[in-house]
Amino acid sequence: MRGKKKKITNKDLMEFMAGMKEKMATKEDIARLDAKIDSAEGRLTIRLDFITKEVADIKERLDKLAKRTKDDDRVLFTEIERLKKRVKELEQTVAIMRKS
Repeated sequence: MRGKKKKITNKDLMEFMAGMKEKMATKEDIARLDAKIDSAEGRLTIRLDFITKEVADIKERLDKLAKRTKDDDRVLFTEIERLKKRVKELEQTVAIMRKS
């Protein structure tokens, strides 16, 4: 069983419309919101550009560090090999001197 349907009067409709009118945005409200959105979008774009540049700078520095580390490793390896060779020569010299 259904309840009785309330009959909507013109007064009810006018009150409803008046309430809706108070809550609705005006063209000026929408224009202000558009301006705020455009401004925020511009600030976000600038911020994202800054962050993108910072990330690129960090990546470049990491790449340089990796290259420098590889170069340092290569130099270090060469130096270690040179020192090993020198130690071997000195050991041979010491062995010869002990024999004499």
